[in-house]
Amino acid sequence: MNEPNPEFYENDDATLIGPANKVALGGVTRGTVAEPTGAGKKPVHLWNDKGGGTLKAMELVRVGVKDLSGGDAGEFIAGTALNGSQPFYECRSYGASGCPDDGQGSFVPIGGTTWRAIGDIPANARRSLHVRCSVPADATVGAGQISGRLVGA
Repeated sequence: MNEPNPEFYENDDATLIGPANKVALGGVTRGTVAEPTGAGKKPVHLWNDKGGGTLKAMELVRVGVKDLSGGDAGEFIAGTALNGSQPFYECRSYGASGCPDDGQGSFVPIGGTTWRAIGDIPANARRSLHVRCSVPADATVGAGQISGRLVGA
């Protein structure tokens, strides 16, 4: 059986998320929580083999954030003293199609080596990922734009 084919989509299930269509948070003020700008990215859908149904299920799926180079650099992953050195990005899996809903009610930090475990995703099925960024009040001002990429493993 062929390997899984994970892809991120806006919640219309038609618009692919990628380098040309990123999940943007806009300007984020220290000490606040920011959700994606644009209703299409609330939530983000993680599909496996969308429209196909012939590939292998994604098993033991985890969601995280990496820096733009695929690494673990940056304050948004390392955290600050005020937030207990936790990543700024947070995720929960709530909502699904073609598989049981995880029903995760609470957000947990994701980034670097900190992952959010979600359920398996069979072929032609998806999970709804709610993502936000909780920026602590002691985050560095002017350290550059907070950037990251959502990844599934």
